[in-house]
Amino acid sequence: MNCLRKVTCYLSATLVAFALLNGAAVAQQITATVSGTISDPNGAVVPGATVTALSKETGQTKTAITNDDGNYTITFLPPGTYDVTISKTGFGDTRRENVRLEIAQTASIDITLGVASGTVNVTVDSSETPILQTETSNLETTIEAKLIEDLPTADRNIFNFVNLVPGTIDAGTAAGNPGAAVGSAGNRNFFDSNFAVSGGRASSNDILLDGVTNTIGDFGGVAISPPQDSIREFKVISGVAPAEYGRTAGGIVTIASKAGGNKFHGALYEYFQNRDLNANGFFRNRNLATANRIAVKRNQFGGALSGPVFLP
Repeated sequence: MNCLRKVTCYLSATLVAFALLNGAAVAQQITATVSGTISDPNGAVVPGATVTALSKETGQTKTAITNDDGNYTITFLPPGTYDVTISKTGFGDTRRENVRLEIAQTASIDITLGVASGTVNVTVDSSETPILQTETSNLETTIEAKLIEDLPTADRNIFNFVNLVPGTIDAGTAAGNPGAAVGSAGNRNFFDSNFAVSGGRASSNDILLDGVTNTIGDFGGVAISPPQDSIREFKVISGVAPAEYGRTAGGIVTIASKAGGNKFHGALYEYFQNRDLNANGFFRNRNLATANRIAVKRNQFGGALSGPVFLP
């Protein structure tokens, strides 16, 4: 009997492992991809060149070798800033610095090698993404980390920022019900998908958190609204989305949480709101209701910590 139980446990563990692997295989892409063509000064393609992408946040590298057509592809790059270096015997090393890759981005970087010895650096302003995306037909708008960190939000809900995306309409506000606006506390996360993207149906969007569907069946609601300080960036996708996306009759919101880095960093915070510190509304002032401001008293405590993981 004990032997039979052990066999059953082993089989169960194996089935669970296969289920997890299958779930990971069908998860939507949240990492970036870099591809392009390497050529020499005369425009001829360069096969066998080594292309290396170095993450400036973590120090991790990924490498690819150009094929006979001089093409390369580096996949599964977490969003962030990278230095891309190309090396080939007989050519000087060429480095393109501060290339910023967004969540679920497919970027094309074509580079021409020089025949001179030494290293040629091409520095790119890290606050820009000077890469023309030609590999996909969908429309994308990225809400970057700086916007998430710096823009004020009444309820500390990242879905407040969806209204910044062109072509997106908040169904609650459009219906004349500001209290049901996307990202408001009264929604209880459930109706945070109640917006329309590029003419699609409201509450028919697919919300992804780190590549996993974060949408519940009823009304296409949001299962979990992650804390604002835990999010690196997110992207709203519309139009003809790539094949890995599905389950949507509207838009797609893909969210990437913050990852670790070479150093430990974090924050402790309290977001404090009180009616005595807030200005009164226009209509309440007009109706002489200044003495009876709307009661607001909110204390939101939290923290965030990230850094390297040390393995024995």
